[in-house]
Amino acid sequence: MRLKEWLKLLMEGCWRLLAGIALLVAILPIIGWLKFDQTKYFFDQLTVNNGKLLLVHLALLLMLLQIGEIAINRCKTYIQEIYSMRIAYKLNDYLAQLYARMHTVTNIESPMCKNDFYILKNHMAQSGQFMKRTLDLLHQCVMIAVYFYLISKYSWLAAFVALAFSLPSLLYSTNEVKRNLMHQTSTSQLGMDTASHFSALLNPYYQKELILHSFREKLRLKWGQLFIALQESKRKVLTKTTIYGVGIDTIGPVGYLVLQLLLIYQISRNSLTIGEFVAIGTAFLSLSGSLKTACLLGGSFREITVLNQMLLAFLRNYVLQNQKDALIELQEPISAIEIRNLAFQYPTSNNSILKGIYLKIEMGQFIVIVGNNGSGKSTLAKIVAGLHDVESDQVFINNRDINAYNRNSLYQEISSINQDFAKYPLSMKENITMNVDTDEATLNRFFDTYRSLIPKKIEAFLDTRLGSDFFNSIELSGGQWQRIAVARALFKGSSLLIMDEPTSEIDPATEMKLMEKIKAAYADKIVLLVTHNLQLAQLADLVYVMHDGEIVECGDHYTLLSNEGKYRSMWDMYSGQTNRTMQEMSV
Repeated sequence: MRLKEWLKLLMEGCWRLLAGIALLVAILPIIGWLKFDQTKYFFDQLTVNNGKLLLVHLALLLMLLQIGEIAINRCKTYIQEIYSMRIAYKLNDYLAQLYARMHTVTNIESPMCKNDFYILKNHMAQSGQFMKRTLDLLHQCVMIAVYFYLISKYSWLAAFVALAFSLPSLLYSTNEVKRNLMHQTSTSQLGMDTASHFSALLNPYYQKELILHSFREKLRLKWGQLFIALQESKRKVLTKTTIYGVGIDTIGPVGYLVLQLLLIYQISRNSLTIGEFVAIGTAFLSLSGSLKTACLLGGSFREITVLNQMLLAFLRNYVLQNQKDALIELQEPISAIEIRNLAFQYPTSNNSILKGIYLKIEMGQFIVIVGNNGSGKSTLAKIVAGLHDVESDQVFINNRDINAYNRNSLYQEISSINQDFAKYPLSMKENITMNVDTDEATLNRFFDTYRSLIPKKIEAFLDTRLGSDFFNSIELSGGQWQRIAVARALFKGSSLLIMDEPTSEIDPATEMKLMEKIKAAYADKIVLLVTHNLQLAQLADLVYVMHDGEIVECGDHYTLLSNEGKYRSMWDMYSGQTNRTMQEMSV
């Protein structure tokens, strides 16, 4: 994003606020000018003893000017806070839109992407103050010009002394920005780790296991170690900053001493009055403060350049990497899926998760994928759903390469429920419909069709927020949450339904009836089910058996049993476990 685009983002819809700040910034130098003149006049009258009443009037005028300056600064701070809140929304919204441009989870789930996004988010939050700093810099520049002019009216040498002693501050501010940027980048992983541990320590959903495993104290100590390490890193940077800062700050008093000696010399030659002496000294301190502040603000503008580089790198590495022009819009239901010699590995891994995968699915089929843990079933399901980036000529939807499609149009025809389904802090209706406008009759027909998912007693809380974080919300059991997630996938009614262990927390009898109903309802669509429950495999038109990232068998349930292969051994083990469980229950 270029500077022009940044300015448009930060200024759009905020013109009145910015105009108000600019107006107040313009008034402050006028007050400063008046204070300078009146201070000089006050001390001049004090030395000539022109009467107490005039001095009282001048003192009151100086007080009023001071009150006015304080009030204007307060108003400026108030408007700047309002503006900062609007900018915070704009930047967070921009980040959300940036995240939404990543149409697959391949990069989103990678540690490198998470780290880079963490750094980008922190820098963007700081750069959100760009307009505020710009106005502050403008204010300081105007103040510098006013005070420099006022001082130079009486002594050019004094004005240049102030400028000369401010140069070290400029060098210091530039180096400080560099140090801070380097520190934030180098400690990003430590910062993420610390935040992750602290979140786990206080997350209500973790407390049951933390209590039962007596792990809360150990987790707190581990978080404490990470936090101390992060603080130690910050302390080292702070130590350097403080040491350098003290050295820079001592230059200011030295400059003030030089000015005082210069002014005393001018007084001794009767070329300067006491009032001018006091006014110039006060103005010199204000000028030095404005110069130092301007140097710090100017140095921080380097963050915009760094942020721009980070943003371009993030877009190049994660957002634009696999986006192509002139992509095709999927305008018909998904009726055919074919995978040819698919190989896949995650960006941060050197090992292939999937190898030599061949698979073909047609409309009306109920497909089941089985296999041991870690065999690649879930990864394959995500690839079929278009959630992972793959090479060209490996995955085909409706006889066309998946990479030729606009992924958003593809997702319109895909519903999915995963093992790690989401629990949205929304109402039950929003959790199911995903905020799609739906009339009550349509919703009731859906509930009647899948009554095992949404019992009448739960349906009564349709407009109630789910979860345990907010007042007047209701918490559901694990099984109830899973039923909500299944209902969400079914309600979308897509032509491709992908389910990855969707009923692991539902009792077996209800599970089988639900799958039979889904198979009947999706008779003219495609269903892909990943499961460890081999009883459900009996419903499949085809069962794909996976092992170590490869498909080792394919066929219907009875054909695979007769093959005496991997599936048969899995079935025998499953049946044995099921029989033992039934015997134990009968006893």
